Amino acid sequence: MQALPVSNAAAALDYLGQTVVMELRWAAESTSTWGTYHVLGLVVPMAGVYESGHFLVMDAVNGGDFPDEIFWDTIRTLLPLNPSD
Repeated sequence: MQALPVSNAAAALDYLGQTVVMELRWAAESTSTWGTYHVLGLVVPMAGVYESGHFLVMDAVNGGDFPDEIFWDTIRTLLPLNPSD
């Protein structure tokens, strides 16, 4: 199995404030979905309290009223559009 692009909070911090392209795939689905998102925040896992780290994002194309959650274990590809130097 391929390593996940985001496996911990330290890796996730690199994407905070970035606009990214993500390939998402859920275990129950046979195909993946691609989208462009603004990464606004992150929720870090805490043992015994909340085990699933995820990003808070806004869809860069369609916007929205509130951020969506994208869980790190669903991300298969993660590419920043304007990578920082």
